[in-house]
Amino acid sequence: HVPFPQQADKWQPDDQAEWHRLVGHAAHVVTYGSGYDVRLLHARNRGMVEASSGVVAVWVSGRQGGTMTALRYAVQRHRRPIWVDPESRRTVWPTLDTWRTLLPPPRRTGRAAA
Repeated sequence: HVPFPQQADKWQPDDQAEWHRLVGHAAHVVTYGSGYDVRLLHARNRGMVEASSGVVAVWVSGRQGGTMTALRYAVQRHRRPIWVDPESRRTVWPTLDTWRTLLPPPRRTGRAAA
C-alpha cells in the first residue's frame, strides 16, 4: 500500500533505494493517489487495515501521528494489533479494551472530516 508514487522522494538515498526495492518485490501494489496529499497517508493506513486479517504496529506509547491514527482505526474495526514497543523492546498483544485505554481520543481541529 503506497499513498502516492513520490512517497520516498525526499528521503535519504539509501532509504529511497530500499523503498523502491521493497515496492519492486510486492506481488500487488495499491496506490491511493498521484501526488502528495496528507489525506492519502490516512487513506493508505485505512486501506492496509481493511485489507488485513491482523495488524502489527511498531509504536512508541503516546506518540501522536499516523501510526496512532492507524491503530485507532484498527481497534475501531475490531482488529487486535500486536504491539512492538521500540522503547521497552517488548512485543505484546493487548486486548481491544486495553488498546482503547492506550489510545487517546483524536484531537479535534474544528475542521469538518475529509
